[in-house]
Amino acid sequence: SLVGSEMCIRDRSQREAMNVLLVVISLIVCAQGTYISLSLNGVWDLQNKNGSIKTQGIVPGQVHMDLYRNNIIGDPFYRFNDDYIRWVSYDSWIYSFNFKVSSNILSFNTVSLVCNGLDTVADIYLNG
Repeated sequence: SLVGSEMCIRDRSQREAMNVLLVVISLIVCAQGTYISLSLNGVWDLQNKNGSIKTQGIVPGQVHMDLYRNNIIGDPFYRFNDDYIRWVSYDSWIYSFNFKVSSNILSFNTVSLVCNGLDTVADIYLNG
């Protein structure tokens, strides 16, 4: 069952340059030519792997901009800040979001989780 599900995206980027995480996530269900889409975009919980940084992030979005918006790092586009915040790219970041799915959607034979725009390596967990 997808009711009360938690979805996590773990960005395991090891790049030095800022990685863009522009994700359009939705559940798509189809039966007999009928499509229903449930957008999962919005405010998600964001934390680094060891849990020392916990804040909120916006999906679609990007980890550097979420950290900047929450005053955790300086403007990544100002002067040499890209050098000062390079550590962000070496950490793993977890976006998590709880959502409910209606019984109408659960009645379909096929439900697809569609993630458009994941950039870099990501692990996606549903209910876990």
